[in-house]
Amino acid sequence: MESGFLSAERSQGLIPQFMEKVLHLLNKYGRCSIPVGESITVHLKVTVNISEPPPVLDHDVPILIRDRVRPHHEWDLTTQQVLPYIDGFNPTCRIAVEADVEINLVKSCLQNLLHYNIIKIIPVFQYSNMYTVTSDIKKLYSDLQEQCVLSVAIKGHTLPRLRDIMTLYTSMTNGVTVKDLCCRYNPHGLKIDEKKLIQFGVVKNLIRVLRKYPIVVPSNSEPDPRLRSLYSLFDGLHCLDEICCKVGIGQSELEERIENDPNVRVCMK
Repeated sequence: MESGFLSAERSQGLIPQFMEKVLHLLNKYGRCSIPVGESITVHLKVTVNISEPPPVLDHDVPILIRDRVRPHHEWDLTTQQVLPYIDGFNPTCRIAVEADVEINLVKSCLQNLLHYNIIKIIPVFQYSNMYTVTSDIKKLYSDLQEQCVLSVAIKGHTLPRLRDIMTLYTSMTNGVTVKDLCCRYNPHGLKIDEKKLIQFGVVKNLIRVLRKYPIVVPSNSEPDPRLRSLYSLFDGLHCLDEICCKVGIGQSELEERIENDPNVRVCMK
């Protein structure tokens, strides 16, 4: 409007060139600064719609997925307290206790780190967990060979063979727990750290956890009195990890009680 760029007759031949330049720069860089006349520059930028990260739950386990993060002193105080306890094994509720930070502040901090793609949320590691491979397992032979071998090796030992790593991954299926896998193959004898194996597989989406969801199915049998107070959580929407965190009970103990209660079934998904 100030220079009459769109309305002046002298500009008619310049407008197509201007529009082509805008299109090219926005597609290539997402922004542009184009001079129009002697004293005016048009600044344009494509805004990115970043979705809000999902809420972090008590039983969620954060893991750093960047090799380099900002220096410790550049973070806010809460993040400085929380970062040392993010190891891929501590769930959110434990991080809050260890860092001596109120759990809602820890969740907000982790959600912020998720937003900037610094961490990823993975399931709690337990030997009673069951996993299954995904279609991305083929990446192990194309893009991830060296990284995987280095990541799952036992510290201080020679590197494991890729064939043994693949054998362990492809043996993961419904009905086979991590404990079963260790008893059958002895990962340490293959120079493989089973915890790091699971961690790497989940982060790279080579495997996914099969979660257990208890569901109350009323029957004429007498319910276990120790479980009656938990029936409200046995609706197929709360997994065992979440329930264990909420009520402060070990998963093996809860599974034993569920197994002895004829009114409860477990759905795997």
